[in-house]
Amino acid sequence: KGKWMRPKTLHVMVISAQQLPKVNSKKNSILDPLVVVEVHGVTRDCDKRSTEHVTNNGFNPQWNERFQFGIDVPELALLRFVVLDHDSSSRNDFVGQYTVPFTSTRKGYHHIHLLNKQGHRIPSATLFVHIMIVDQ
Repeated sequence: KGKWMRPKTLHVMVISAQQLPKVNSKKNSILDPLVVVEVHGVTRDCDKRSTEHVTNNGFNPQWNERFQFGIDVPELALLRFVVLDHDSSSRNDFVGQYTVPFTSTRKGYHHIHLLNKQGHRIPSATLFVHIMIVDQ
């Protein structure tokens, strides 16, 4: 163990999303959103968990799903939220994402503003989460 080993437990609750954009150009297309929560960092910290998809609700989908991650080297870890449109017959389509260094993550409730593939903010599209960090 070195000084860089500062184990933490990250608790994430994905509560809901608001005003997710359509990813399909079809007029009657409705999102079936799901959220993937990823931790990137040293090999032993890398992990990802996914919510169930919510059928036909891109306006205000609700999940209320909890995930727990062990993080040994917080200074090198990134926390990423990815929203996808579930598709049972092909790959899920990208809707939006947000990535933050673990050391910049704050405890409590947060509305996370989603970004598109180019890194630009998607107007009105947010993810509502609760974050708790516990020292091990």
